[in-house]
Amino acid sequence: MSRPYSEKERVSSRPEVGAFRYASISGLNSLNISKAQQRTLHALAQGARIEPVRDDHGRLIDVDCFTRDGWRLSDCDLGVFKSLKKRRLIASRGGGPYRITREGAVSLRSQLDNRVTARGW
Repeated sequence: MSRPYSEKERVSSRPEVGAFRYASISGLNSLNISKAQQRTLHALAQGARIEPVRDDHGRLIDVDCFTRDGWRLSDCDLGVFKSLKKRRLIASRGGGPYRITREGAVSLRSQLDNRVTARGW
């Protein structure tokens, strides 16, 4: 026969879903993100999409990142794609192209517009 748990044991042994989610989102701010990953995430935040290229067997062989204006982003290669997907900063829904997730948007440093620098003014 098992002994009954005290209220303290019951609460502490079960992870709180809300607290775990908050900790995982707030912990993303401290990630080290390379310049290529930052450029890709900024483009995705502005409406870009990543379309995977697969071979005849369905294996991923390359990715194409298109900006919202239709230009191809050269910084987005297979390595950048895999690292962003592994960190869950991008996701695909319903078989569509990959887009930035909420965690990806939180991990970016805020900028007014990443296409315009101070020297451009």
